[in-house]
Amino acid sequence: MRYKISSLLLGCCLAATSTVFSQTGLPYHQINENKTWIFGTGAGLNFNTTPPTAISSNNQEGSLGPRLGSGTSAVSDNTGLLRFSAQLDTVRDKNGNIMPNGGGLIAGLPTISSAAAAYYDGASLIVPKPGSPDQYYVFSQTSIATTSTVGSIPATYGGNDPRAGKLYYSLVDMTLNSGLGDVVAGQKGIKIDSMLCDRLVAVTGPACNIWVLCMKNDGSAMHAFEVTPTGVNPNPVVSPCPVAVAGGMNISPLFQMPGGCMRASGDGTKLAVSLAGVVLNLSTFSFFGGNFQLYDFNKVTGVASNQVNIMPPSALLTLDQQIFNLSFSPDNTKIYTPHGLLLGTGMSQFDISSGVAATIVASQVELNPSGDIASLTGIRLGPDDKVYVGGTSLLGLLPGGNLHRIDNPNVAGAGAGLTLNALALAPGSMSAFGLGVATVEAPPADTTFATHSLTLCAPQTATDLSVTQDPGYTYLWDDGATGATRNVTAGGTYWVVYGPSCPKLVDTFHVEAIDVRFDLGNDTVICGRIMPFDLKGPEVPGATYLWQDGSTGHSFNVSGGGVYSLTVTKRDCSASDEIRIDNFDVFQDLGPDTMVCARMPFSIRLQGRVPEGATALWSTGATTSAIDVSQPGTYGIKVTQDVCEGIDSITIRNTELCDCIAFMPNAFTPNGDGLNDVFTPVVEPACLLRGYNFQVFNRWGEQVFTTNTPEKGWDGMVKGQPADAGTYWFTIYFEKGTRSNTFTEKGNLTLVR
Repeated sequence: MRYKISSLLLGCCLAATSTVFSQTGLPYHQINENKTWIFGTGAGLNFNTTPPTAISSNNQEGSLGPRLGSGTSAVSDNTGLLRFSAQLDTVRDKNGNIMPNGGGLIAGLPTISSAAAAYYDGASLIVPKPGSPDQYYVFSQTSIATTSTVGSIPATYGGNDPRAGKLYYSLVDMTLNSGLGDVVAGQKGIKIDSMLCDRLVAVTGPACNIWVLCMKNDGSAMHAFEVTPTGVNPNPVVSPCPVAVAGGMNISPLFQMPGGCMRASGDGTKLAVSLAGVVLNLSTFSFFGGNFQLYDFNKVTGVASNQVNIMPPSALLTLDQQIFNLSFSPDNTKIYTPHGLLLGTGMSQFDISSGVAATIVASQVELNPSGDIASLTGIRLGPDDKVYVGGTSLLGLLPGGNLHRIDNPNVAGAGAGLTLNALALAPGSMSAFGLGVATVEAPPADTTFATHSLTLCAPQTATDLSVTQDPGYTYLWDDGATGATRNVTAGGTYWVVYGPSCPKLVDTFHVEAIDVRFDLGNDTVICGRIMPFDLKGPEVPGATYLWQDGSTGHSFNVSGGGVYSLTVTKRDCSASDEIRIDNFDVFQDLGPDTMVCARMPFSIRLQGRVPEGATALWSTGATTSAIDVSQPGTYGIKVTQDVCEGIDSITIRNTELCDCIAFMPNAFTPNGDGLNDVFTPVVEPACLLRGYNFQVFNRWGEQVFTTNTPEKGWDGMVKGQPADAGTYWFTIYFEKGTRSNTFTEKGNLTLVR
């Protein structure tokens, strides 16, 4: 039963072409460059929305005609918007138009004219050119085809037949054609390999490189072509594959099926290769449906190794285990395989985490026993971590307008959740036999620059500058040092070039020596009233200041005692200090010296100023804040607090004549003998007199003497003549003593001659 099915088998692999290892740390299927899918006939998906939106495209994959199921690759920009797409020998811009030089990438590609003509198919893979963000390589791989037929049906040839598939590349520059892109003249359809089967994948390496892998048509070897900033190396890294299984791919023109696909795990360390043909175990002569192989892949060397063959025994003459497309789960522990060719169709899940063939075969779970999915169905892991499956009809042979979906592909068994017809494509579009080809994120530029700002905070005098340490890296500092760490002892600018051969990393360190240290001074005691003054922080340009009360000025005005603190900060450097200012006002004032009345008892309270925490000592020996005194004398106080002393004294005298002794004599003898010659009041010496009025009258009432002068008396003279002896009358008034007590008296006196 080879009819045109043979052509279908040749073309299915293209949906499986994939790329991995994102520089952003995301697996390849999640990067923005894979957010727009172009596939099938006029079909596409936009994953910039949730859920993805079906879109229309100008893609022209066939159904049962030329370019049957041929894989379309597409690449988006770093925001997820489509940049361009490619389909074997044609490159289209984001608007779906063929680029001016984008048609006929492969010279002499035949055209289908009849059933006996050369049928062909192939893969298309877009790979960013490392170091050139606007340039991409489009790899085009043709399938095997001849005009030789089995009956009237074209037959395919494998093994080392030179008519097997060929690999070409072309260079697209997105700066051309007004930013819509075009193929660079002279860089179009460059052949680098032949005798290949339909298996093509890309994996990003660790040295600004990308590996493009393909497989010899007889399954004997993997070829890994390295893409670097200088171009495509035409000499591949060759990884031989075990011959026993590969030989089984070539047992008969009827069943030898070179179509298939190669997928890479999300971390780029595993490869899965579908075996789309009948495999004969030469030791038991048992037939197996193709199923798949697993390989380890070394991204540093480009070598594939440790082949593991997953070949479940066939129950239906191998047709039930035929697969062409497969997909890893997001966590790389599962493989999903649409299987069956007319018979035994469905969707299998394999747990590959053990790495042991028998264990992997035993883990096979059928997710679609109703047979709605078949081996030619396209399958692809989406940016949303769901696996999308092409919806086909007629036992998987005809394209469909819907997509199936595995919603939880990391879950083992039925929990993976296969939903049939989960998403409708745009009207008039079909999925055909592939869902588009993923691309790889561009490796980093040859040199990546990074700048670091560090501080050297006094009193620190040295610091270490460090970059990633890796035994595979080389290091070169500006002073010639060659280690991952460098010790510096001063501020300045330092740089290091390090890393693998590519990308090189250049780290620049700006080290600033900062000294924010300061001293507010020793704790201080101020005696007496504080005169306001400023505490000042250091003058550090660009620093911030924070005082104890939250203020942020460079200085702080002190007007009382307390604890004052300041923190000065600049970048990562900070210094703090505090000062305690104690203010003890022990000033003493007992008042002026005091006089008290003579001959009278007194009690005076002397009050000192003794603040809390201070001590007092009186000259009397008392330690109270006040004393009562009743004796004249000098009294002193000394009040002490910390180093502060307040001293004062007061003198109390009892010599004040508050009142005076005064009386009037009753006779006097003005005879000039110096004794009792004047009539005057007798007043205590030193007595203060005020308001003095003294008058003398004769017996006829005539005034013979008057005076307002204290201590001036009548000398017995009247108008310059001695007055007659006899009796006279007097009146006297005055205020005496400091208390101004009134003295007034009237009486008679005798003048004796």
